[in-house]
Amino acid sequence: MKRRAQIRNAVFVVFAVVAIAVASVWTKRALHAGLAHNAARKDLEAKNLALIEQIRQIGVVRTATALGADPAQSDEVRNAREERRRKLRESAQSRVKALNERLENDRVFAINYYAEKRADVDINYGPFLHSIRVTAAQRDAIAEALFARDMRIDLLMGRVRVGEVVPDGAASREARETANNELRESVAAIAGEDTAQAFDRYERARPAWNSVNLLATELALTTSPLSLEQAANLASAIAEGSEPYRNGDKMLAHKIDWESVDAKARAFLDDTQFEYFSKAQTMVPGGVARQQDEFTQAIDSLREKVKSE
Repeated sequence: MKRRAQIRNAVFVVFAVVAIAVASVWTKRALHAGLAHNAARKDLEAKNLALIEQIRQIGVVRTATALGADPAQSDEVRNAREERRRKLRESAQSRVKALNERLENDRVFAINYYAEKRADVDINYGPFLHSIRVTAAQRDAIAEALFARDMRIDLLMGRVRVGEVVPDGAASREARETANNELRESVAAIAGEDTAQAFDRYERARPAWNSVNLLATELALTTSPLSLEQAANLASAIAEGSEPYRNGDKMLAHKIDWESVDAKARAFLDDTQFEYFSKAQTMVPGGVARQQDEFTQAIDSLREKVKSE
């Protein structure tokens, strides 16, 4: 019995020694980890300060640039930028030249190319053309005027791509304004001032119509398709939810009063249509993305609330 007790005590001593050794190792590791953490934290703080200073300097450079100053820039960077611009211009010029040559020499390609452009007119202005009370000949004439306007702007964009015209420059704005004004005059001459005013309203509500067209395409695959009258009412409701539109300007695709839109939409959409309209994400170039707009407005509202507190 005495022998067993001695062995048991010896085992306890060994375990104790091992435990102390392990604890010592972990203590040292923890100490080193703590020191390393402190060093890393200090290094991170130093980097943060450097980054803040860098951001401040960038702000100074941007401000100086906005005021007309020329920030310090190496010849190598400037030359590299100019070289990239030159290559982009040459590439665009090459594509435009190739397109024009093919349109001139390939009759089948030209027919298909312009057919696609005419189809774009039908897609973008089909609801307007079918909602106005005009003769078939007047409708075709207005469609032709729309096609001519789009071709003029297409040629303008070709000049922009090859670097002949600045996208938002005076020449570009003037060319677009001239094309749009002549189109408006053509519509009035073809079908009268009332039709021209209806066209003005349609153009001002184009973002709403672009989204409604997509919505109608998707609902056409369901048992609750949109009628043309419903589409027109919905586009009008969305446009009226935009303050600039209510003030006589072109609607914005954001900051729309969706509560007022929903209140109007419930009067002419059935339950399935309204459910889809209010919850589906319909995103289309030049259109209105409802969920994104609602999310952005919620964030802006929260930001203003935090500022006021």
